[in-house]
Amino acid sequence: MQFEEETLEILEPNAAMSPILKALDAALAAHTGPDPQPPREFAWEEIPFAEVARTAAAFPLLFEGWAEGAIPATEYSAGDLLHELSSDLDIMSAEDLHERFLLLVEGSRASADFCRIMAASSVKHLVRNEASLGWCGFEVVPKNTELLERMRRKRMAADHFRGKLDWTALRGWDLALGAALITKAQAADMLTNEEALDYFRRIAGELLLRMTSRQALARAMLLGTFWTTLEVGEQQAAEGLRQAEQALDSLLSPEGVWGRTPWVQQKADADPPTVYV
Repeated sequence: MQFEEETLEILEPNAAMSPILKALDAALAAHTGPDPQPPREFAWEEIPFAEVARTAAAFPLLFEGWAEGAIPATEYSAGDLLHELSSDLDIMSAEDLHERFLLLVEGSRASADFCRIMAASSVKHLVRNEASLGWCGFEVVPKNTELLERMRRKRMAADHFRGKLDWTALRGWDLALGAALITKAQAADMLTNEEALDYFRRIAGELLLRMTSRQALARAMLLGTFWTTLEVGEQQAAEGLRQAEQALDSLLSPEGVWGRTPWVQQKADADPPTVYV
């Protein structure tokens, strides 16, 4: 079935969304300055990929309640992590872990969802795509107020940033979540150090090609937190943004892992790999 081409619909923020978006703009602007420390430069093959990935994982881990964004090497922590991975995420094996990793890093996470919301011609189109198809092929558009409101507030947010940023601005969030997952799996002895390093290379390689500084990664954490909590509602997005700012203040302080660990970048005279571009 073909549908008529729709005119691009642009939604202005309503009374509920406007103050949240202003707060997000202010938070993003606060992280446009220089990093706490100048970056370290490496040849690509010498980059400490595991360090880069684990440092990125500090934000989601801190958000989950791990002190300083790190997992202590204790049996108690390993037991907690095994329970979380198996009970909460249905990860029972290395194969399950790999599938979950692909979902987080390669699948429909925040950056892909933002791209989808931005690319749609209208909220009607977004709701239509959420509908299921019956056995006869006729489209069923559910009369779901909650779905409609969720699509409207996400579209307002996407339209607010239209022409200012694209889906790659949230990519650091997806990669940080993947880094946190692998950090947990390694701490729970589900992966050897060599197996974890393979994942960390994948994460850190793209992270360093898309992000130029610790502050750029901080902006991705703000956007990712905002986007995922906006799925639930405006109040949740406002609270998530507040907590994200607190977490970043802690991480970027002189005592925090981001504040005391310089950003890593490839030497300027070296050719970058093309695998992630």
